[in-house]
Amino acid sequence: MRWAILFLWVIQAWAGEKLLVFLGEKNCPWSEKLEQEVLHNPQFIRGLKNEVALVPMTGHEKYFVEEVPTFILIAASGEEIGRVGYMTLTASDYAQFFQEMIKTHAQIATLDTLDVQELRNLYTTATQHHLSQAGKILEKGVEKDSGTFFLIHRYAHLLKKGSKKAKSVRQEIEERDPENRDDSFFRLAVLDFQKRIEESHPVEKTVKPLKRYLKTFGTDWRAHMLLARFLFGKERVQEALREAKAAESLAPQEAQENIRETITHMEGKIT
Repeated sequence: MRWAILFLWVIQAWAGEKLLVFLGEKNCPWSEKLEQEVLHNPQFIRGLKNEVALVPMTGHEKYFVEEVPTFILIAASGEEIGRVGYMTLTASDYAQFFQEMIKTHAQIATLDTLDVQELRNLYTTATQHHLSQAGKILEKGVEKDSGTFFLIHRYAHLLKKGSKKAKSVRQEIEERDPENRDDSFFRLAVLDFQKRIEESHPVEKTVKPLKRYLKTFGTDWRAHMLLARFLFGKERVQEALREAKAAESLAPQEAQENIRETITHMEGKIT
């Protein structure tokens, strides 16, 4: 469903970049909240180092907006840098977020000069800031990185699209990290598990990736907790409780308190 966009803010900032803000009807609570708490806030305006002007919607049609509010950051060249929806940030944090988007986007021009760790850091930042060219960093990372970091992210994208290429990428990951030193098999198991949840598979089929991982590589409290939460949501409380207790016995000290609270909650549901 395409929302009715009533007005558009254009924020001219930095050296030619523009921040477009699409707001919805007056009964859209998040648009109202954003306008009142952020767009009119002096901290936001100072953070962007420029003034904010309300302008007509002319020329906005090329930016397809399905939800409001939506921010779209545009480079001086007219290229879309990235877009985000409403975020629970303060006005100054919003400004900092967009400043960081600009800095990260500028680094994309230097991809060929970056080493593997720098590419990993840049990709992580780019995805956190929803940059449109994160895929370009991913491809450069796949080209340069002999590890599994970028291949796992490629696998996640292919899996989400339902691409047949995912199988060959998965095989390459397994061949690069046969002993799971980079935690690759856990990450693959989680991705497969999440995909089956999205596709609403039966419980037994959904949990297979995590069960298979545990059988192959032994105990892992993280896998047990994922199983516990999923099974509890399916009202299989006894099974969930067993998984949670297994997780507690294996988890590091800093995670045990939260797990015990989960166990207590589960036990309270047993009649």
